[in-house]
Amino acid sequence: MFLAESLKPKVTGKHTSTRELTATGVWSERDTRESSVAQGRAQAEAFVTAAVRFIERWKVLRPMQPLSERQAKASKSE
Repeated sequence: MFLAESLKPKVTGKHTSTRELTATGVWSERDTRESSVAQGRAQAEAFVTAAVRFIERWKVLRPMQPLSERQAKASKSE
């Protein structure tokens, strides 16, 4: 409900634009004036590194056999 009724453009007159709700005009967890190129680069690189690690791990995973096949295999070994 919050997102449906908030963050509307200023021209709507609802007084819920980011410019009207925040001191910086940006909906963010931190003050954008405290940001730096180095922080942005480090965060972007960390995101890319994590994404690559995820993709590489995903490539080696193998899907499980269907439950019916695993149950049949288990009952044969009993």
